[in-house]
Amino acid sequence: MQEKFKNLKNNENGFSGVDLVVAMAVIVIFVPLISTLFVNIYTNWMTTKRNAQANAYATQIIETVEGMYYDEVTQEALDKIISDLNIPSGYQVEATIVNYNEENAGEEDIVKTVTVSISYNVSKQPENVTMQTVKTKEILITPNTPQLSQGMVPVKYISTGLDSGYWQITSENDSQWYSYENKRWANVMLLDSLEVESIDDITEVPVENLVGRKVITPGSMFVWIPRYAYKITYYRDEEGLKNKDESKITGYSNKNGIVNTDGTTLNSSAKTVYADIDIKFLYSNTNNYVDSNKMYNIAQTDYIIHPAFQDGTSNNFQNGEWDKEITGIWVSKYEAGYAGGNNYIPVQETTHTYTGNYSGIQNFYGNITSGSTTMKFPVFTPETLAYNNISVSDIYTLAKSLNEENNPYGITSSTDSHLIKNSEWGAVSYLSHSKYGRNTEKITYNNICIDSTIPYAVTGYAGENVDSVVNRVSLEKLKVEDTGSYVWRTNKGMLASTTGNVYGIFDLSGGSWEMVSAYIQGGDITHGNTLAEASQNTKYVTIYGLNETKVGDATGETSRIQGQEYMLGTTGQAFICRGGSIDSLQGESGIFCISSQNGGASYKNSFRVTLIIR
Repeated sequence: MQEKFKNLKNNENGFSGVDLVVAMAVIVIFVPLISTLFVNIYTNWMTTKRNAQANAYATQIIETVEGMYYDEVTQEALDKIISDLNIPSGYQVEATIVNYNEENAGEEDIVKTVTVSISYNVSKQPENVTMQTVKTKEILITPNTPQLSQGMVPVKYISTGLDSGYWQITSENDSQWYSYENKRWANVMLLDSLEVESIDDITEVPVENLVGRKVITPGSMFVWIPRYAYKITYYRDEEGLKNKDESKITGYSNKNGIVNTDGTTLNSSAKTVYADIDIKFLYSNTNNYVDSNKMYNIAQTDYIIHPAFQDGTSNNFQNGEWDKEITGIWVSKYEAGYAGGNNYIPVQETTHTYTGNYSGIQNFYGNITSGSTTMKFPVFTPETLAYNNISVSDIYTLAKSLNEENNPYGITSSTDSHLIKNSEWGAVSYLSHSKYGRNTEKITYNNICIDSTIPYAVTGYAGENVDSVVNRVSLEKLKVEDTGSYVWRTNKGMLASTTGNVYGIFDLSGGSWEMVSAYIQGGDITHGNTLAEASQNTKYVTIYGLNETKVGDATGETSRIQGQEYMLGTTGQAFICRGGSIDSLQGESGIFCISSQNGGASYKNSFRVTLIIR
């Protein structure tokens, strides 16, 4: 065997004729097979590739359709979607719409099916990808459904008779939770002091298991302000305003500015004491509004989209915008108050200490030493001593700390907290002045003051009338409610809210001057360094020029409405405040009242907080 192999190896003639014949036979047999294999592999690869591409195009079309409103899905819109994709010529695209009630012209179409078919060839063989989606006509809801986050518990008020009632835990699906048409704004409570009947620890119980239970001790309360656009109409006199008499219109504030009755000629003298603010609630985070269950773009009107709900990243937040388009904001129902200040709410410390000049100053908790005295979390509940004697710099820091870890409210970092901006104050004021609130009526002044070494305003009270003189009482008298002023749950007390009932926001007229997150550029910012540290507009801070006004902030547009005081600031009094205080004179308090201070700690000053779901 070895010899044979050796002979073959040493064969000088190479391959024999037989070998060649065998080799040719192998080639003849296997090359077609290999060619067929490669053709099949290529065909399969091309089929997979083109199928994947056709699926990708069809998916893009379907997903775009699914993101549209029902009424926007038209054949013209489909053709434009396909055109914008620039699909190569090797693919033939057909998109069709079939309405469910197409053959019944007398019935409203509420369902339509969109079919997308993409045809293509592979090795001259036709292939096809088909996808469908069903569009159902939306139930267009405005105003926007309140956004809830962890720690927020919806509540509604149960009246038990004249001047009496209680809050009850409800569900976000409860049709009685809110109705802006009926001036019933959505309210929530946080967990900081919330106690309900028959539950020892509400943090251990799912919110849905609390529904229907009576609130024994309220948690901090916040009210939903939905996204909207507005237009202000000025009238010559009270009768013109009352009757909406077009012959007595002097002008408007709209997207063209403050204008004459022709709607275009700028004229600030068109402003009068008598004004109506018309509101159009906007759908979701869009600039569309709903009328008779149809969608319209507010850009086709002369209404102003309120800046508090807009994305201001492209204009440097110049009008107090946020960093994205939002569906609404939560505003504290009451001015900030002290835990333990005429209530039994436990005091809890923040991670921040007081800063700045507090020499000789004390508040409800005692003496303040800058750099070592720790600030305490505020509460936003009624019948509470207002959180005063704090600089605007520390107010700004404290307001932003509500969502810090281990806070008492139960909210998380997904809920932004900050000192209310001037634009957000304006958003509340305009909604209050509209038919969804006080409908041009003035809010009653909160006139009650605790007469002690440190005077305190008290949240959730009203005077006898809109401009009552200050009512100084002792803390002991306040505890027995024999004050001469009216608490929030009484018929007269409700007149101090933005709605004239328990569902509105209180303390916007009188109580304390409320510092807002705004200051005059070039002014003395000694007491507000944290507020002014960026030295430019941010989503948290708005900077004003001397005597500058901005749209939506209840300054220039409303400077004559209800005859309330208007003084925007000086360089020595650089920090803007709103609403008036317990020391304000008659006529100097109200939702359109504005002034400025140096931002230092004062018994007259407090603050309010806004929450935004990120």
